[in-house]
Amino acid sequence: GLHGQVGRLSGRLGGELQRGTRVLCRSQRGLETAEVLTSVQAAQLPAEQLDGRIIRQLAPEDLLLEKHLLKYAAAAQRAGQRWLNSTGLAELLVDVEPLMDGRTLYFHFLGPVPAATPQQLEPLVEIYQRLVQNSRFARQLADGCGPGCGTEAATGGCGASGTGGCAVCVVADACGKRQASTTGGADRAT
Repeated sequence: GLHGQVGRLSGRLGGELQRGTRVLCRSQRGLETAEVLTSVQAAQLPAEQLDGRIIRQLAPEDLLLEKHLLKYAAAAQRAGQRWLNSTGLAELLVDVEPLMDGRTLYFHFLGPVPAATPQQLEPLVEIYQRLVQNSRFARQLADGCGPGCGTEAATGGCGASGTGGCAVCVVADACGKRQASTTGGADRAT
């Protein structure tokens, strides 16, 4: 996470992960990225001491998704602080942290957060969603690589047998699985 929390994660990736390897993991917070600090044998850690599990090493597509999520989160932080200032709220929004599911946001404030603040987060979530939904990247995630995405008629190359899809489709998990609608609200945490 943003604050570099250290956790113990399990995973069966077929080999020991080296220090510094970036991974995709499911923690108590949700789907996020992590960096391996050290590896230990799973048998040495009781299940109740685990904080989550490693899903896989980060792929180039994961790095692309992370880059875009962080870009829009930084813009949302600036816009969110302007909104807080315009409403007379005294909270200082330090950062907006998106998780890799593209739906969960953590809002980091400086100092104690008044009890009423969580109810006031909806406008901040809407700011983030507008930034993401209006982006070229979000349109690619929604539409895939172009006309015919996920079919043999695809112009972006994802429909060719055995290719595994274009980079956009791999990130969106779009080839052959696209849904009619990709709208939905973000989950929030403070």
